Amino acid sequence: MDFDTKLPFAVSLASGLLIEVDDAEPGRSCNCVCPSCRQGVVARQGQKNRWCFAHDKDSEHKPTKICEVSFYSCCRLFIIESVLGKKPEFIALPDYLIGEYRKDFSMVPLTDTLSGGTFPVLEVRGSEAHDSHDFTLMLEGRTVDVFLSYPGRKKPGPPFSAAAIKIDLSILQKRYAETETGRYLFRGLVNEIFEERYSAECIKWLYTPEEQAIRDGLRERLKNEVQFEQDYDEWRSQLPTKLQPKNKAETLKCEDCGSEYYPGQPCVKCRRKKELHII
Repeated sequence: MDFDTKLPFAVSLASGLLIEVDDAEPGRSCNCVCPSCRQGVVARQGQKNRWCFAHDKDSEHKPTKICEVSFYSCCRLFIIESVLGKKPEFIALPDYLIGEYRKDFSMVPLTDTLSGGTFPVLEVRGSEAHDSHDFTLMLEGRTVDVFLSYPGRKKPGPPFSAAAIKIDLSILQKRYAETETGRYLFRGLVNEIFEERYSAECIKWLYTPEEQAIRDGLRERLKNEVQFEQDYDEWRSQLPTKLQPKNKAETLKCEDCGSEYYPGQPCVKCRRKKELHII
């Protein structure tokens, strides 16, 4: 299926809502128009190719503007309409791994994880600021703005007014292409986005209000590590020459972490725990 030109959805003139091609009558009897330019479409439901809607140049419904429709834009409109029409019962939010590097990137980053989980959805609110998010989920004790992401669409940046996630529609497109045609096919795939088995793949965090406090804590830990190493280097430089080891054979092994260190010096790996193994 050519996802750039063929449409999985169209607007039903009977209901005014987006419908899937699997749920429409075949041909012109589908009584639908393009969701972008409003030109009439036909429902192609043959035996060889994947079903889709296609623009009908002979339709009595002529385009009202230049068509900007694509598979992803159709998906985005369908998802917004679906969740506003019937809210999901729950959403599974993935863990959020937050990391901070040293300025010189000389070591692996310090990280902390904000745990996710499954949360009841109390309400879904539409958005007028579609550049920043497409709809808002009201959860217990938390508000989450949702941005539907796909290739070519600019990701929103800070500042954010609430916690924000993005849902990757390219993952949805891949699963749609691999799934057999059936009634309410895409609606079922949309529902699966919010389930735990797919959330880690489809959903990524953009921002959470707790993030700044976590980053401040990581930066303070990095600052303390740098200061510790500076103090350590100064302390080592003041050791009498005879106490400084001459070869690797004179190293000791830390009983806690298994790393090697020199007599009279701290275990380097355990310094993050502020445990100094001094012989």
